[in-house]
Amino acid sequence: MLNEIPKSQYVVGTKQTLKAVEQKEALKVFLAKDTDTAIKDKIVNICQKNNVTIEYVATKKELGKACNISIDAAVACILKI
Repeated sequence: MLNEIPKSQYVVGTKQTLKAVEQKEALKVFLAKDTDTAIKDKIVNICQKNNVTIEYVATKKELGKACNISIDAAVACILKI
């Protein structure tokens, strides 16, 4: 599940993920369960609208680590190649 991220082309962060989904470049979105509700709702709505799969991750810390960054990450997405 999270091991897909380092093997793929991906973006990290709410703005970049929203942009990728809107531009139909997102293959799969990873969303941390402990993300702020407003951000979570925004991501879920746009993913449903664009038929993008969401995979939930337990914590932002875990997602940040999977993305190989030193800070927490609320959301990330794998891009279509």
